Amino acid sequence: MLFQKARAGLCTFLKFVVLVSSPLMLESMGSKLPKQINVPRSVPNFKEPIQAIDLHGFGDASGDGTSAAVYAVVYQEAGVSQGIVEAKRRIAKKGLTIPRLELVSGQMVAKMTHNIRGALEGLPVRNCYGLLDITVTLYWMSGKGNYKQFVSNRVADIQTKRYIQWGHVSTTENLADVGGRRCYGNKLPDQWLSGPEWL
Repeated sequence: MLFQKARAGLCTFLKFVVLVSSPLMLESMGSKLPKQINVPRSVPNFKEPIQAIDLHGFGDASGDGTSAAVYAVVYQEAGVSQGIVEAKRRIAKKGLTIPRLELVSGQMVAKMTHNIRGALEGLPVRNCYGLLDITVTLYWMSGKGNYKQFVSNRVADIQTKRYIQWGHVSTTENLADVGGRRCYGNKLPDQWLSGPEWL
């Protein structure tokens, strides 16, 4: 919220620095931070060759911000393991509708998935999926229709990554919803680091 005010020019830079560094602000932020978060360093649980990797990207948006999270599902002979690879959140630009913000989150998913896929070059990345919870945005991304510049530019960028299979996910199962609506570290859902079981 404070960053949105600063970005919108409602605070001067000096006031912004004073607010962020004030003991009261630091104390209130500290109460919302977990004492410890353990993040596994490696998604594969077994020390053996990887048979296949599927990437699942989730995108969501709200009036507060847009977010995206990409999970990897790693298949090995001894079993299957999954976990978060990357997550990102951006403050929402004022004046954009929710479907347009969802499109921005879809573009974030596409770029993150593309970068992760490139970093995994040489490994057997089998499928890439992008999941959003608004069907209007998914319709735009299918490339049907003529749209204004904002939508058409983002759709064109997303469509360059044809290997991503886009689909719908319910809001309750969309893990990017955590970032889109602001969530403090002490309230992260248990499945945030591992992803939903149905992956």
